[in-house]
Amino acid sequence: MIEGRSVHKIHVLFLVFALGISACTYGPPELGKRVTNHVARGEDAQFAFAVRLAWMRRPTGLSAFPDGGRWKVLAEAAAVYTCDTLSLRTTRIWNAPRPETIRAGFEPWMGPWDADGIYVSLRGYRRPGPDHATLERFDYLIDASRRVRPAGPEQPRGPATSRPQRCEELVIELAESDHLAIVGPAGGRPPPMPPLVDSLYARPIAVDAEFRLRRGFDYSEYYGVLRSARDLERLWNQLVHVREPMLPVIGTPRPDPPAVDFTTTAVLWFADQGARASFVESLELERPASDTIRVAVTVFHSDFGSRRLNLWAIPRTASPLAFEVKHIYEVRSP
Repeated sequence: MIEGRSVHKIHVLFLVFALGISACTYGPPELGKRVTNHVARGEDAQFAFAVRLAWMRRPTGLSAFPDGGRWKVLAEAAAVYTCDTLSLRTTRIWNAPRPETIRAGFEPWMGPWDADGIYVSLRGYRRPGPDHATLERFDYLIDASRRVRPAGPEQPRGPATSRPQRCEELVIELAESDHLAIVGPAGGRPPPMPPLVDSLYARPIAVDAEFRLRRGFDYSEYYGVLRSARDLERLWNQLVHVREPMLPVIGTPRPDPPAVDFTTTAVLWFADQGARASFVESLELERPASDTIRVAVTVFHSDFGSRRLNLWAIPRTASPLAFEVKHIYEVRSP
């Protein structure tokens, strides 16, 4: 009898669970489109707009309880348009899917439009929630020939206004008409990002100063290039907290490795201790007549050593890289 009641209870719980699942429903895919911000080119009539497009499903049933629920995002992408306020000519000059490392809060955002071109960033979070520690951003520069390259240091953000209004309306209309080329069909995948121009800019990747390479690290190789998330994680796992030997039981959690889109980016690494250096003073990339990219690393030597790991992001390239290390020594006055 008791066993029969237990079976009945299980059946009831399963039925409630199944009904709950079936009640958590979503409507058909809808195309969302929104201008995130715009910038002007100096004082003339040219404006550039950043647009987010997304295929989403509206929550229904229990999914909408209690405050309307959260839309289910199927695909997201960004586009950049220019508009002439005099002729009202509107043109899409670039588009890109949401980077795989961004999982929430995705949006494109314009920086300045100066003599170098239009700065735009793709930003969002690695996981849901306004945790700035998981903020991801990818910066690009679109030049006058519509060639796109990774941008340098972070540029100031443009205004978040809706003027000129007529241009914004035209941008939204055009984005809706050519959405297949930006975010793809409902249920599909957005088209890939157009190839980037081979830029020789190296962007430093921050590594928490409290973490250094472990004692016993093999310095027979102390620099190189990482081309996959697995390679980066393998090197990252060699980091320990600087006070780790003094805290053998408690330890200190290692932060997550930096998120890198290895479809467009490679990572250069250099270990100070391998060169018996105190720190890296600079890293420069040069492309001589040959196809080989020269990676010139300048290190500084003083009385103290360092187990610091240095990382830089560069555009993914098929060209071979050759490292050269230049040494500068501290000069003491007599």
